[in-house]
Amino acid sequence: MTIRRIDDCLSARDGRLYVEECDTLDLLREFGSPLFVFSEDQLRRNVRRFQAAFQAGWPDGPVVVMPAAKANWLAAIQRSPTASPTRAAAATSIRPAS
Repeated sequence: MTIRRIDDCLSARDGRLYVEECDTLDLLREFGSPLFVFSEDQLRRNVRRFQAAFQAGWPDGPVVVMPAAKANWLAAIQRSPTASPTRAAAATSIRPAS
C-alpha cells in the first residue's frame, strides 16, 4: 500500500483519501453524500498554532484565542471542546489595553 501524507490530517492511500485514519469512501457509504468531515485533532492543532502566533506578536500580556461561534454554525463543531483552553466569542470587539 502506498501512503502519501498530505498534511497532519489527510493522506492518500492507493488513490483513496483518508481523514485521520478514516477512509472517506467508507464514510460516504455509511453517512451518504454530501458529507462534511472535520478532524478534532486538526482543529486543536490549528488553535494551538493560532495561539502561539498571536502570543508571539503581542508582548503586552497573555493572549486568549476565542473563535467566534458565528464562524461555524455546525452544532457538532460548536459542542466540540476543540478550543480548549479557549472560549468562544459571541461578539467581536478589539480595544486597546488601558
